[in-house]
Amino acid sequence: MQIAAVAAVIVFVFRDLAKPMQKREVPFISVSRKIVGCVVQAMNIKDNDMVYELGCGDCRVLAAAYNQNPMAKYIGIEKNTIPFLLSKWRLRKILKPDSVDLLKKDMFDCNLSEATIVYAYLYPHIMDKLLPKLKQELKPGAKLVSCDFIFKEKEFNEIIDLKRPGKSLGKKLYVYRF
Repeated sequence: MQIAAVAAVIVFVFRDLAKPMQKREVPFISVSRKIVGCVVQAMNIKDNDMVYELGCGDCRVLAAAYNQNPMAKYIGIEKNTIPFLLSKWRLRKILKPDSVDLLKKDMFDCNLSEATIVYAYLYPHIMDKLLPKLKQELKPGAKLVSCDFIFKEKEFNEIIDLKRPGKSLGKKLYVYRF
């Protein structure tokens, strides 16, 4: 049984690695541990919120958000196998699995209409490609927090300077309302 499970994981991993980068579109780059708390604070999660993390990678932000407020509901969306498996591993410790759902899907194929808060750490071209979907599906008042990257066609409501040095990733958070 264990050999079959390991073989299945190996097949999924190599299948993802074999895809050309343009098909994956976004490489897995996790947000710095140093700013995760700032991201969660910017989201300002309430008990009745439905929080989505798009391209959740290793679920670092989702796990921190859950730890800060386990009463909210959380959905992580990741289409690539390696980060998805990292997410599963990270979330295995969460005691209320009915509050956290992890989907191995493309974010463009997921319905986001229940989201009250969305977190994204995505390249600018993906942000811009995602904007029409967000405008169509998000309820009025829904919040999106983006790390480092902005929409070309939408003004942010707030910018949070994380005061990180030089070439560090995770320098600014952009908060949008829909």
